[in-house]
Amino acid sequence: MTTQYARGRLFVTTLLLTGLLSGAWNVVAAQEQVIAIAAGGMHTLALTESNTVVAWGGTGGFDRGQTLVPEGLNSIVDIAAGHTHSLALRRDGNVFAWGSFGDDVAFGQTDVPPNLGRAIAIGAGGGHSMALLEGGRLVFWGFGTGDITEPNGIIALAAGNVHSLALTQDGQVLAWQHRDDADVGQSDVPAGVENIVAIAAGGAHSLALTRDGQVIAWGAQSDALNVGQLAVPDGLTGVVDVAAGFFHSLALTRDGQVIAWGARDSQHDHGQSDVPAGLDDVIDVAAGFFHSVALTRDGSVVVWGAQSEQVQAGQLAIPSTILSGQ
Repeated sequence: MTTQYARGRLFVTTLLLTGLLSGAWNVVAAQEQVIAIAAGGMHTLALTESNTVVAWGGTGGFDRGQTLVPEGLNSIVDIAAGHTHSLALRRDGNVFAWGSFGDDVAFGQTDVPPNLGRAIAIGAGGGHSMALLEGGRLVFWGFGTGDITEPNGIIALAAGNVHSLALTQDGQVLAWQHRDDADVGQSDVPAGVENIVAIAAGGAHSLALTRDGQVIAWGAQSDALNVGQLAVPDGLTGVVDVAAGFFHSLALTRDGQVIAWGARDSQHDHGQSDVPAGLDDVIDVAAGFFHSVALTRDGSVVVWGAQSEQVQAGQLAIPSTILSGQ
């Protein structure tokens, strides 16, 4: 899944629509500024202006501790959300991790390496984590990792379910596969992919955004996994950001519109690609397993998807702690 997150100061000011946990979307208004969001498997993170982390979702049978933000965690400047774990980057470069309780999902992705060094970017995937350190070193830990690589010029990270991407300052995409038996082409960067300005890594697919606003998608080379997330809409141009969920993709256009595709079969369609009517003036997007998140220019946080009872884990229930007067 992707770890896309917003960058910029966001002031949430619109109305809270309650009682929609079984519905299509939810809008939250807050009298607090939010500076980043991240969508995980079944949970979401928000970074407030006070540099603290708010988390919701991952309830019921999906609870692996991914929303149990460590007490006293502050001075946070970046966040990332994986399948069942969460990461936070503190101003001093230290990385904090929590979640992934239970033998079925514990792969060491929350075991931050000792003496890691000063991190400047982080990424959280299915069962692994990654950090970019000052000086350019890229460190992985968790499932199918262990190698420390030192590529040059990395400026952005994206962690998928079992693969990772990195964007270099000269617009090239680097990729790593963390589980050979789950290789469906998600780490096979197509020839000719260049002049890239943004990347996203999903369940079994990858996205790249070119400098001229075109979206390139690859991976999901399996009938069971390819449910439309690679089918970039014809004529889609003017894109400024992308996000990749487990089975769907999102694109944000220059004029603030959200375009979604994928998850269009009965098994995987939980409304995550059904962009709410009237949603516009969006400045950032994020995608989880079965939900999507958007931030509008006036600060409204909009969440949709998770329409089916079997995948509802509180993704739409944004906590009252980020509401004014609560």
